[in-house]
Amino acid sequence: MAPTEWQLGKTKVFLRSCVHEPLEEKRLATLNKSAVMIQKIWRGYTTARQYKRIWNAAKRIQEYFLSWKLRIYFRRARRAAVVIQAHLRGMFGREVATALREAKRVEEERRRQECLEIERRLREEDK
Repeated sequence: MAPTEWQLGKTKVFLRSCVHEPLEEKRLATLNKSAVMIQKIWRGYTTARQYKRIWNAAKRIQEYFLSWKLRIYFRRARRAAVVIQAHLRGMFGREVATALREAKRVEEERRRQECLEIERRLREEDK
């Protein structure tokens, strides 16, 4: 830059327009770049924060849904197990009852046979 293009005052620097305009354009370009960079970083920060908030909300909804679904599955499985247990207990109870009835019938049959045997012997003795 030639010394005729600029001049120093007591508190200012005076520039000719042929020097001032390119410097002003560079200054504006630098300010514009800086502003764009600040906006870019701020938007990225706010978008990341919003994304994290939405992601956490979605995760919480998924967790609640999964726990609800598993709770229903557990209740159904437990109810099915109780029904199966009830049927098995009923089946075993019926088997025991049938066995007891059969044992009682056999015992009554044995007693009847004994009574008949005793009556037959008494008849033979009376003869």
